[in-house]
Amino acid sequence: MKKTFNRILSMALTIVMLFLATIPVFAVDNEEYLSDLRIIYAEDFEEAKAILADSEFDDYTIFNANLNENTGKTGVWLAYKTTTDIEDAITDISVMQMNGGYNEGNYQEMIQQSYNEYLEFGENYLTAIEYFKTGYDAGHYLSKIAHRQLNFYNVVTEGIDEIPEYEGELLGNIFFGSIDASDLATMFMEGNSYALANIRSLIAMGVSYNEDGKTYLEKVADGAEKYTADSTIYNDEEFDSIAGAIAYTLPVFKSMFNELEAYEPELNYGDEDFTDLEIQYLEYMSIATLMRGVNYLNGKTLYEFCMEYELNEEDYSDIYPLVAALNEGQLAMTKVNHFYDVVRYSVTTQSSETLDEELNAAEEKYAENPFNIYTGVDRTIYDGTFALTSAAFRADAFTESGLAAALKGPVGSTERLFNYIGMIGAGAVVSAGVLHISEKLILNSAKKKLNNLQNNFFENAPSDYWSNISFKYTTPKGVMDDIVEKYNIAKGNELYPTMTAQEKFDFLTNYIDENPSVISDLDKNAFEKLGEDWADAQVSNPTIKSATAKYNDAFESYFSHSGFYYTMYVVGGLMALASAIKLGIGIWNYYHPEYDDIPTTMVDLIDTKDGDRYIKYDVVLEAEEKEDGEYCAADLNAFSANRWNALYYTKSYEAGKPLLADSFVVSNSNNTPAKDYAPVHRFGEVVSYNLNKYNFNDDHSIFLSVKQSQNQKSAVADVPEIVGSVFSTGYLVLAGGVGALVGVGGVLGTQAIIKRKKQTVNPDAESATEE
Repeated sequence: MKKTFNRILSMALTIVMLFLATIPVFAVDNEEYLSDLRIIYAEDFEEAKAILADSEFDDYTIFNANLNENTGKTGVWLAYKTTTDIEDAITDISVMQMNGGYNEGNYQEMIQQSYNEYLEFGENYLTAIEYFKTGYDAGHYLSKIAHRQLNFYNVVTEGIDEIPEYEGELLGNIFFGSIDASDLATMFMEGNSYALANIRSLIAMGVSYNEDGKTYLEKVADGAEKYTADSTIYNDEEFDSIAGAIAYTLPVFKSMFNELEAYEPELNYGDEDFTDLEIQYLEYMSIATLMRGVNYLNGKTLYEFCMEYELNEEDYSDIYPLVAALNEGQLAMTKVNHFYDVVRYSVTTQSSETLDEELNAAEEKYAENPFNIYTGVDRTIYDGTFALTSAAFRADAFTESGLAAALKGPVGSTERLFNYIGMIGAGAVVSAGVLHISEKLILNSAKKKLNNLQNNFFENAPSDYWSNISFKYTTPKGVMDDIVEKYNIAKGNELYPTMTAQEKFDFLTNYIDENPSVISDLDKNAFEKLGEDWADAQVSNPTIKSATAKYNDAFESYFSHSGFYYTMYVVGGLMALASAIKLGIGIWNYYHPEYDDIPTTMVDLIDTKDGDRYIKYDVVLEAEEKEDGEYCAADLNAFSANRWNALYYTKSYEAGKPLLADSFVVSNSNNTPAKDYAPVHRFGEVVSYNLNKYNFNDDHSIFLSVKQSQNQKSAVADVPEIVGSVFSTGYLVLAGGVGALVGVGGVLGTQAIIKRKKQTVNPDAESATEE
């Protein structure tokens, strides 16, 4: 049983076959689908038919509904072509409006901007391939089988100039020929990302050769022993750089092993009849078993080290033995984030009869029909203009070097500047206002408290202050009120109700000074004495002293800052006004725009059962050609509304079911399609889009839907459609996507081998595996 396990362990880590099974298509006979769409501008249906009859699209059918109805403008009519070929069927129709949710760019400019980064990848892969040849020439078993599997792929460029011309050649032969870094960069830039994932793994397999016959993990054990004896032997700047790359990969192993531990009690690799769960975790378990046998640093195994490792960007020294064990080819693969594969192929080179049988059978299959590395990649995106929907743009499908920012470019920079100015200005006004009001409230509070103390002091002054006053009133309040009232009557104003006791006292004092005859000297002395006592109280009385100090501080702060606040009001207000003017211009332009060019291609990100996919949509063109013989992108409102609305369609099998011909339905009130009908929707939405939305002078709504087939359109091969590697998971791996390092090739290859093993033991097991 142990012998069986070791043999399976060897096979599980030495094969990366890509089995491409053709998926059968089940279609109803004579069912007709939409295969192309065109737009006609005409006053009525009869004129639209006449225009179509005089065009090269006279075999198209016109849907008898004006999609620009009741606007008082030119009519818009939809013509469509039909097909019985399900592979040519349109699967989704979407709408994009001008200025709405997309970011324009030029694919070739994006490629050019990222080319230096790709070229660096190409240099690393070229280094790895050169070392790969060394292992092959030395007769290294893994290098041999990796080369055999690379020849399962070929290169068919179909005459596209941008792709290196190796027409019909097998990839292993190309790699071992005169290929340069530039050609490698282009292949990895524009190839099928799913094929490239396997190809990169095969290169990693090919560089597993070491002249001393040791595997990578065996060399790790040797390096750890040397480093333990002398920690200075690996002190090198290059070690830190590579160690950093490995450090970010180690969490992948920890995650794998944690997942494996959760299922280990249910696994039994001693039985040759493996369960699906055992097959799924065979590779994880194999790597874990190997790592448990490697003594690493500080008395730990390499498995324990990976499980306990915590990233420390200041010190990578505990990863140095992992770096020192890399050969030249493995070092190059680690630089492009394939350290996982370096570990994965650290196994015995023992040959296997079963493995040879699998390879021989595959070679027979691919000798007649090798897999083109550009299969499934839609290259029409390289022509014309294209745009990314908001969903695709936000997904950040580009490298950290800023392709997304480059794609967006200066678009909206002026608007953003004015927005920032407006926000700063509004912030200045609000901040100044808050501070100003806060200080005013503090000042008023201090003043109120001081006035209350003043009122209390004067109104409750000792009676001897007033004993000599000859007026008929016996209280200071009465004396003051009487004089103030007389003064107010004489002056014809009404100051009295607003005066505090202190203000009244001050007024009375001044009044007596100006009119000495109204009061005797004794009375005047009494008032003066009361004023002096109040001044003393502000110094000696703790309560009055504290209130006076608080008032003086608040008064000084308020008036010292007032100038600044008012400056902030003026400057901030001007900034906010500038932004408001810009906003007003933006609103005006929104309702009175100049027409932008309609992108000929739209790339959207959709959620599928296999994960997120980038899907290419083509714009619907007019049926009438221009004087230059070109067909222009069409507008659903005949360029007579306040912005364009453009139709886009895709034939991707992942975007939906095929759409049936002669099944359009128009509604003026309901944007929810009937059952089995697909909405003509805006990108990112799931209900029918109002095709008249931007005819602002009319509230007539038009919603369109089309019936779906019950047949599911499928891929010709078991490889999702791709709109170029820049938009694919393969590109993310190429650019350093650590999360996808495991790849699909090894898993598929392992399952194929184990399935063959299960059939040997139990021929009925195949169907269970496929389920």
